[in-house]
Amino acid sequence: MIELARASYPNCTFEVASLTALPFPDAAFDIAFSSGAIVHVPDYGKAITEVVRVARRHVISHRMWVYPDGRPTQKFIEKLYGIEVLKVFMSERELERRFHELGLRIVRSEGCLDAEEGARGPYEAVVVKSYLLAKSLA
Repeated sequence: MIELARASYPNCTFEVASLTALPFPDAAFDIAFSSGAIVHVPDYGKAITEVVRVARRHVISHRMWVYPDGRPTQKFIEKLYGIEVLKVFMSERELERRFHELGLRIVRSEGCLDAEEGARGPYEAVVVKSYLLAKSLA
C-alpha cells in the first residue's frame, strides 16, 4: 500500500513506523490524526501518548471503540480476513482520563456507530466514536 501511495503522489513523503515510537520530533504537526489504528495496538496508552507528542495544536482520534457505560477496557483477538487481529475496546472513562492527563481538552466527540442490538461478548454495548482534541498551550 505504501508503494502505491508513493507512486501516486511522488512529491509527498510517506513513512512507515510504529505507532508507539513515531520518528518525528515533538510538536512536528499542527494536527495529528489517527483513524482506527490505536484500537489494534497492544500498548494503546503509549500509542495515544505518541500521537499527542507529535501534535502541536490538535489531535483527532477517529473510530475509537469505547464502552460508554463504565465497562473496563478489553483486549481480544479476532480473526478478520483470514488473519488474527488484536482489538482493544476501551473504557470511555479511561480514555477521557488519559486525554486529560496528556493535557488534552475534548472539543467535540461524535458517535460513528452505535452499539448493535443483540451483540454479545466484547461487542455488547461498545460504540465507535471520534474525538477532536485540543492541546493546552501552557
